[in-house]
Amino acid sequence: MFCCISGQVPTEPVVSKTSGCLFERRLIEKFISENGRCPKTGEPLTKDDLLSVAAGDASTIRITPSQATIPGLLQSLHHEWDAMMLEQFTLRQQVAQIQQELSHALFQHDAACRVIAKLIQERDSLKKRVLAGGSAAPASAKKNDDESKADEEEEDDEAPVLPLIVCDAIDEHERRLQQQRKRRDPPVTLAQPSALQKYVEFDFATVHGNSAVTALTVADTQGHRTAISGGADGKIVRYDLARRAVSGTGVGHRKAVRAIKDIGDIVVSASDDTTVRVWRAESGVLTSHAVIKAHQAPVNDLAVLPTEQHVISVDDAGKLILSDIAKGFAVATADSEHSRLGMTCVGLHPDGAVAASGSAGSVLLWDLRMMDVHVKLTPPGRSSGSITALAFNEDGVTLAASTSNSVVVLWDFRKVNEPLAVLTIGGVPAAKAVPINDIAFDNYGSYLAIGMDTVRLWSWRDRTELATLGSHIGPVTGVAWGADAKWVASSSLDKTIRFYGME
Repeated sequence: MFCCISGQVPTEPVVSKTSGCLFERRLIEKFISENGRCPKTGEPLTKDDLLSVAAGDASTIRITPSQATIPGLLQSLHHEWDAMMLEQFTLRQQVAQIQQELSHALFQHDAACRVIAKLIQERDSLKKRVLAGGSAAPASAKKNDDESKADEEEEDDEAPVLPLIVCDAIDEHERRLQQQRKRRDPPVTLAQPSALQKYVEFDFATVHGNSAVTALTVADTQGHRTAISGGADGKIVRYDLARRAVSGTGVGHRKAVRAIKDIGDIVVSASDDTTVRVWRAESGVLTSHAVIKAHQAPVNDLAVLPTEQHVISVDDAGKLILSDIAKGFAVATADSEHSRLGMTCVGLHPDGAVAASGSAGSVLLWDLRMMDVHVKLTPPGRSSGSITALAFNEDGVTLAASTSNSVVVLWDFRKVNEPLAVLTIGGVPAAKAVPINDIAFDNYGSYLAIGMDTVRLWSWRDRTELATLGSHIGPVTGVAWGADAKWVASSSLDKTIRFYGME
C-alpha cells in the first residue's frame, strides 16, 4: 500500500472516509491545513475524516529524529521532504490541467485563424466590387452582387472547416488507402459462396438479461473473436467467443444504446440519452473514459474515421457532429436543410473523406473536410422509405442503403444520377414489407449481410441471395462479419446474440 501523495509506503497510514484513499498522516494533514480538500478527488476534507490504519507487528524500528545524532538536521530534512512531495503532487495536477487547456486553446486558435482568413477574403472581395462598380448604374448592381456572391462561394469551397491537423490526417490516410486498394485482391482465406450457403448457428449468448440487444459490432484479430453489444438497458458488454463468457461490462448510459464501434481496447457508443461515450477495457471492466455531450437529441448512429482519432455521429435533430475520441469533445458540427426531420444512420467511406447520412427518403453525401453536403441521393419508387442503414463497399465506389420497405439500394459514386441496382429482399409485396434494420459488407466487400426479421447473406458480385439464417424470434437489430467472412454475428430484440458459420 502506497501513499497517494508521495507514492511511498506510509509509516503512519490513514484512510479518507470519503474517497477511500491511503495517505501518510503528516502529508495529508499539511495538505488539508493548506487547501481543505482531498488531493485526489477535490472534495472537501477535514482531519476528522481520516481513519488510522492499524499496522501489524513489524520487526523494523524506525529511528525518529529525537533518537538520531543530529536531530535538528533530520527534522529539517523531514520538513523539506514533506514540502517537496506536496509541491510535486500539486505540480503534476497543474501540468495535467494545463495540457488539457492547451489542446483546447490550439483548436480554438486554429478555428479563429480560419475565420479571420475568411473575413479578410470577404473584405478584399468587397473592396474590389466597390472599386470596380462604384460608378455603375443601379441596374448593374444586382449583376455585380450575383457575381461577387459566386466568387465568395468559390472562396468558401476552398477553405476547409475542420482544423488543418484533422484534414491532413484524412488526406494522408486517403492517399495511402487508395494506393493499397489498387493492389488489393481478396485473399485465398476468404470464405467461398458455397461455404456461406452451409452456414448454421454455432453459438448464442444472452448477455443483457431481460433487455433487448440494440447494437452490435465484432472484433476478430489473430483468431481472437469478440462481440461487443449495446442493450436497451444502456449497458455495453464484451463477449469472448472462445471462452463463451462475458469478458467486460460497461455501465454509464441512461437509455438504450443505438450504435457501437470497436477500436482495439477502445469502444465508442451512442445512446438515446444524447451522449456519445468512449470506453477503455481495464481488468475485465469497460471504464467510461470520456462523455461527449455535443448532441441535444437522441444519437442514432456513429462511425469511426479510419485514422481512429475521430468519430462522426448523427441524431434526431438532424445534426452531424465530428468529435475527438481521445479528448472527448466536438470538433465540428453541421446540418442540412434536407435533414431537418432527423438523421437515422451514418456511414463512412473507407478512405475517410466522405460520409453518408440517411433520413426520411434520402441519402446525403458529405465532404468531411468542409462538413457540407455535396450530393443528395433519392431512392426511386418503392425504395423511397426511410433510410435505416448505410454501408460502403471496400471497393471505394459503391454505397448500399437499406430502407424500411425491405429494399436495398446500391449506388456507384461514378454515376450517382441513377442507382446501380435496387434489391427487393425476400420478394415480399410492399404491403407486407419488413423493415431492414442493419446491413454490413465483409472486410473485402464480397458479401452483404442484411438484418431484418432474419439474417440474409448476399453475394455482392452476382447480386444473389446465398443463405437465410432464421434463428431469431424477434427483429434483427445488428449484423457484423468476422474476418474473411468466416462467421457472422447478429443481435435481436429477442435479447440474444447469435453466431453463424461452418459446423
